[in-house]
Amino acid sequence: MSDTETLDTEAEAENGQEPYVPDLSGDSVRPLTELLNDGLLDTELDLPAKGSKPSLGFDEWFRLGENLHRITAGHQWWWGDWKLYGEKFWPEEHAHALDPHTFEPKTMSNYAYVASKIPRDKRTFDLSWSHYRVAADLVDSRQRWAALRKAEKESWTTRDLTKYVRVLQGKADPDDDDGGEDHGPKTHRTFTLSFTVHIEDVHQGEIMFNRAVELVTFESEERGVEITKLTKSEK
Repeated sequence: MSDTETLDTEAEAENGQEPYVPDLSGDSVRPLTELLNDGLLDTELDLPAKGSKPSLGFDEWFRLGENLHRITAGHQWWWGDWKLYGEKFWPEEHAHALDPHTFEPKTMSNYAYVASKIPRDKRTFDLSWSHYRVAADLVDSRQRWAALRKAEKESWTTRDLTKYVRVLQGKADPDDDDGGEDHGPKTHRTFTLSFTVHIEDVHQGEIMFNRAVELVTFESEERGVEITKLTKSEK
């Protein structure tokens, strides 16, 4: 493939072309785990090259990108399954081994809770992890799966699903558009959330910022709130 050629799967789909599928059948293709283990650092992905020439084939590079996307999309499930595994086989050791600064307890418990409520063979709906988080609170598993199917079929937001779940739990009236809660007159307001942290360890600062973004994003999805901007600055 020449340098001028590009891959645009959306454009290809619109033109009736099949999305690009990398050829990874050659003997020289290295395991993706090896590439990640060797090059995945805290602040960069160091891919092998010899001077100005890449040590990866194009198909290897493309497949690695696909897997990085998979990691991003599925990280809540992976963390949840990982924590449940530790709880099962090392109930005492795992609790002491997890540094709360690296593995934020509330976040990790949340991941594990959802993973325990949603078996792997039920994680098949075309929905976000946040949708599954909402449905996980339904005690009756049959209601849980029915709610997820309905959310997928009707393209519900997490706020839509939350309202539906609250009705099933008897916490809201089905005719109440706001989930049974009286918030008074509805107005649109803008809130600016900010915090300043003085820290020498840049890596810890990155972790704290990413955790804050994750928490704010999750809470906004739960409440149907639009985030207009998330920024980070260093001085």
